Amino acid sequence: MHSVCCAVKNRFDNAEWIVAAILVFKLVVAIFCSRVVVNYLNVPDADFYMNQGYVGDSSGRTVFVQNIASNIFGIFGRDATFATFSVISALPLCIYILRGGDPLAILALFFPSAAIWTGFVGKEALFYAAYSAVLVSWALILNQGPNRWNVVIGVLGVVFGLFFRPHYMGPALLLISSSVVLIRFPRSVRLPCIGLMWAVMVLAITLSWGQLLERGFFGVSELGNTSRFVERGLEPQTDRGLADFADAVGLGALWGFTGFSLSEIGGSIIRKIVFFEGVVILLSPLVCFLMRRRLPSASLPHLYYALLPALLFTIIIHAPFGVMNAGTAVRWRTNFELLFYLAPLFLFLRTRRS
Repeated sequence: MHSVCCAVKNRFDNAEWIVAAILVFKLVVAIFCSRVVVNYLNVPDADFYMNQGYVGDSSGRTVFVQNIASNIFGIFGRDATFATFSVISALPLCIYILRGGDPLAILALFFPSAAIWTGFVGKEALFYAAYSAVLVSWALILNQGPNRWNVVIGVLGVVFGLFFRPHYMGPALLLISSSVVLIRFPRSVRLPCIGLMWAVMVLAITLSWGQLLERGFFGVSELGNTSRFVERGLEPQTDRGLADFADAVGLGALWGFTGFSLSEIGGSIIRKIVFFEGVVILLSPLVCFLMRRRLPSASLPHLYYALLPALLFTIIIHAPFGVMNAGTAVRWRTNFELLFYLAPLFLFLRTRRS
């Protein structure tokens, strides 16, 4: 019996076996989304992408995803298309494991909303992969230093992330850049350099704030199942409605994570899961901060000067997308939520290896 247990443990400790388990999990999720979840969740995007429903769309991002999805769908069918996007979303984490990362990082795969949305055909799966690549690069740089391959992983993530969701990628770029400065730059210039990057981020948010508000308001349909236009008394698709929306955008700092307010949960099991998942995601950095004494001293500057500012800027950027529709808030939250639980987890996994 002891020898059997040892054999199982050895296999689990083997990076290739862990990666195989990740890929199997993502395949199962993809099939589940393709055959079951679509019957309960209104996601027409997936079929539009596979059947070239966005022909003539002016967005290069949309056309790019459509070309990938429609070609795979035409050759291999629906399930294979869902599976391709689902597997792509997990590839950076697989790379992290293969490059000596701690297997406990796979816990990030089991957050329900991200697991479901990355199991669909759409931009979320591809951006999730890009964002994961940046965080994986950050973790590997902390553990192994900014060597060539660790930097390449991050650069690829930033490039594709800026293509799909540039507003969410900004704080992630700030995270990894700040840590590189902390590792490689002389102590005397670290804080001035990081402060300059903070100033650039503040300027970028200030200049794009009007566009973020417009996307958060005009980009949400008043006909959605979880729309709040009637509840908030806002006139859809009007400048007056936009002005009233801007006054309430602070609510998005909370609703952008929980999706629903306490009064909206009701008796719905799904809404309760989404709400409490959002609370856990939002509070994860706070738990990390409260437990910071368990981190090695070398990790503390990365917590204070890299991770916490990136989190704050992300909350601000996402706020406009958390007010008018709970479903939209949760779907878009999956784009960046790894920053709130996987990045802190990486810091503590670094502790396990130190």
